[in-house]
This record gives sequence, structure tokens and C-alpha cells, in this order.
Amino acid sequence: MNFPNQIKSRCTELEEEYDFTILFAVESGSRLWRMESKDSDYDVHLVYYYPIEKYLEIQKPDDTFTWMSNDRVLDFNGFDIYKYAKLLLKSNPNMIDWTMSDIIYFGDKSKITEFVDFAKKHYNPFTLYHSYIGISKNALKLIKKGKNHYKKYFYVLRGILNAQWLSEMETLPPFQFETVATELDLSPQIRNSILHLLEKKRNASENSEVKETLDIIRPFVEERLEKIESETVKLLRRKPDECHYKAFNSTIQKIISYK
Repeated sequence: MNFPNQIKSRCTELEEEYDFTILFAVESGSRLWRMESKDSDYDVHLVYYYPIEKYLEIQKPDDTFTWMSNDRVLDFNGFDIYKYAKLLLKSNPNMIDWTMSDIIYFGDKSKITEFVDFAKKHYNPFTLYHSYIGISKNALKLIKKGKNHYKKYFYVLRGILNAQWLSEMETLPPFQFETVATELDLSPQIRNSILHLLEKKRNASENSEVKETLDIIRPFVEERLEKIESETVKLLRRKPDECHYKAFNSTIQKIISYK
């Protein structure tokens, strides 16, 4: 079954049903990170906008959207362009993923060069670091409650490795998890253990539980979490300035006027 074509068709239907225009619809989550399991769903994230007159009404249009197919294979989530832009300015890691995603199902990104430039060069390293660590800690809590799935372990690992990348490389982490794990300065033993677990996840079902003891990975995770305070001291705390707000406003106004 050709799911990308299904996603494209559904996007066209949604535009008609909800009277909005989809600026772009992209993959985010395990498929974007190139760590999907055999039965992973499609995490479709879209940014949309309404006709300009909708923004002038007393009752503002919905700024979030969700839809899931009956078989739960297609999982759509979206934000209105204003909500998306505000969160991107705050260096929200999900918005950065959406902006940088190279799996584009619908629309294009030729109109959002200002957003892409911000995501690449002007994100807040301090905020993003703590966001990634927060993702890891939340996944660890679920693991301790018995949700011992591959997916949860890779939320932990992706969070701490992306944080480590921010600290050591001082650039935006690549969205491909394997690239991060391969290019970071990790011991061969830890790297091989992580890549071995990744291969296991790819060949397992989405809800498969981890059977390995993870004697190497668990101490590594604990060690990385103990370094948070020492690493965040040197991280920049960039915040968007007036030129960023002006650029974003200009981009949004041009996009909405296209319809």
C-alpha cells in the first residue's frame, strides 16, 4: 500500500473539509529519525493557515488539528501557522524537527526560508538542551513504570545524545539518530551497543519489549544525566530579537496573502 500517496490525498481532502491551506505536511518521529520499527505508524505533522478574514473574526479559528485513520496507521497532527511560528521562536524541538524534516508529503518549504534559517542558526542551545533532557527523563519514568519498550528506550537515548551533540558539537543535531550515534565521541563499546539495540528495534514490532539487560547502556544513560549541570553552564542562551519577529511576521503575511 502506498501510504505517501494516501497522505497526499488526505491532505487535499482536509483542505476542503476545514477551509484551511496546508503549507506543508512532513514526517516527524521515528521515520524521520530513521529508527522506525516494522509496524511504525506515519506521524504526519502539518502547518496550515486560514483565509485572512478568519483571523479578523472575534472567534479565532482552531490553532491545533488532529486526525487518525481507522487502522491507526496514519496519525495527523498540525498547528496553525501562528502557533507553529511562536513555538519555533522558542526553540521547541518538535517544531525544529518539522521545519528541518526531509520527508515532505504535501506542499513545499520554498516559502519558509526564514523559518529554516532560524531553526538552523538561531535556536537557543540552552533551551533545546533542556528540552532533549526532559524528553529522556519523561521516557525513563515510563520505563520505570513498566513500559519497557524499544520505543521508550530510544526516546531516552535520542534525548541524551542530542543534548550531548549540542554541548560538544555546538550545532543543531542531525535528525537521523544513527548519524548522531556514529559521529559523537562515544566509546566503541557504547556506540556498538546502541547501534545493536537500534537494529533490534528496527526488526521488532512497535510494542515489543526490550529483552536485553542493557548492562552497558544503562550506566551510560545515568552518567550522561549526571553531566547536565556542568554542560549547560557553557551553553548559549540565545533569544529571538526584533529582526527575527519582523522576518517571521513578514513571511506569515506573505503566505496568508497567497490564497
